[in-house]
Amino acid sequence: MSSAKYNAGQKFSKNLLFNLTFSVACLLWLTGIVSPVLITNSQLSNYIIPVINYPYSLVCHQNADKTLHIHNASLLVCSRCTGIYMGAFISSIFLLMISRFTFNKKYFLWIAPLPVLLDIIFINSGLYTYNKPVAFGTGMFSGSILFIYISNEIKNFLINR
Repeated sequence: MSSAKYNAGQKFSKNLLFNLTFSVACLLWLTGIVSPVLITNSQLSNYIIPVINYPYSLVCHQNADKTLHIHNASLLVCSRCTGIYMGAFISSIFLLMISRFTFNKKYFLWIAPLPVLLDIIFINSGLYTYNKPVAFGTGMFSGSILFIYISNEIKNFLINR
């Protein structure tokens, strides 16, 4: 086997491991977000949910009016943050299946936060009121694009130096 083929195979394995690690991390983070739905024992929930909730309280305002509810249980982050993390997870699965994905990152950082920013501006200016599905959708779009950009930058730093 030639050295070039070996290096390409080794690089592919590192990319796959990197993408798999990010997918598992995103899945674990999402599992924590929906943990109030998954933990149905109320006594157990009273002890575990506050502990699980702490890291999420550091990244989200957790306003009860803006939080999604499933089966009478509130998720641990608002609908926009849920969308961001769901978008990151879907992107991680996408990158796992298509490991040789490349993109032009020239405008990436300008496009990704734009839907969320416009949604916040429109809400604060009174053009419309907060809408959980819209917040979820804008978060999902932005989260998926930002995840692809950030994971690509980390991968380039760690693997493709």
